[in-house]
Amino acid sequence: MRSFNRRRFLRATIGTAACVSTGASLLRGYDLSAPLGFQAHGLRVLLSADFPGTLKKVKALGYDQVELVSFKGYSGNSSRDGFAALAPMDPSKIREVIDDSGLVAPSCHFKFTEFEDDVIDSTIEWAHGVGVKYMVAVDLPAMNTTEDCDATFEKVNRFADRVVNSGLQLGHHTQPDDWKTIDGNLVMDWFLESIDSRHCQMELDLESTMTMGVDGADYLQKHPDRFFALHLRDAKTPATLGKYLNSLPLGAGDIDWKKMFQAAKSAHVSKYFVEMEIAAPGDPIDALRISADYIHSLVV
Repeated sequence: MRSFNRRRFLRATIGTAACVSTGASLLRGYDLSAPLGFQAHGLRVLLSADFPGTLKKVKALGYDQVELVSFKGYSGNSSRDGFAALAPMDPSKIREVIDDSGLVAPSCHFKFTEFEDDVIDSTIEWAHGVGVKYMVAVDLPAMNTTEDCDATFEKVNRFADRVVNSGLQLGHHTQPDDWKTIDGNLVMDWFLESIDSRHCQMELDLESTMTMGVDGADYLQKHPDRFFALHLRDAKTPATLGKYLNSLPLGAGDIDWKKMFQAAKSAHVSKYFVEMEIAAPGDPIDALRISADYIHSLVV
């Protein structure tokens, strides 16, 4: 047993060193053929204090991509915001800083209100300026009735037309309301039926499924080609459904990650973003490090 563990340790050590030194994706070893990314929101305090330095620090952990948030959209004073210091940055400068860090930014979160008719043109212009491909809508209005759902889906389709016509792709970041059942219908099923997959792809957030008691891996397998991205975050199964779950580093919670990655691969998910919304006084950088190491350990 001691000899086996030593060989296992050596393989893990050599594999990790090779990944970091060559810039190869940690996920590629698990045969997902996708680079590993992280979501910027969980690092909002650090990024606001030192945008270039924080990006380079995460890059050194083996990450290849960053999923941004709209700095203007998230410039308020609520716990969901925090990017006021970066809001004045010119989009071309943001892109330059990201390029200089060695990262790529394929995707960005925007609040649903940033797609309304009076601001959508400037939102799209900003997205083009920073160089993202996916504009991901978050914070959709509450969906408690069939009328709420119909109104939201109609808006998503309208926004999608504008985004797609500009040469970009609309995405939707799943939220707890998506996993409600209204009049016998699962809202997410209804969403997928109502939205053209060519116009809007989904980003599966695992907090939203765990907090609502949904098997995310099972849902991915049932709906291939509808989810372009997966938010990687662990959590303990909640005693009470519907309660928000802070992030745990991958491997520290109850998610079966081998099953999840197998499901994501079979569903043709192409983007993987580690999202560490760590409760204070936790260290999101350390959580990103632990998560990257854990992902790589799955191939050993």
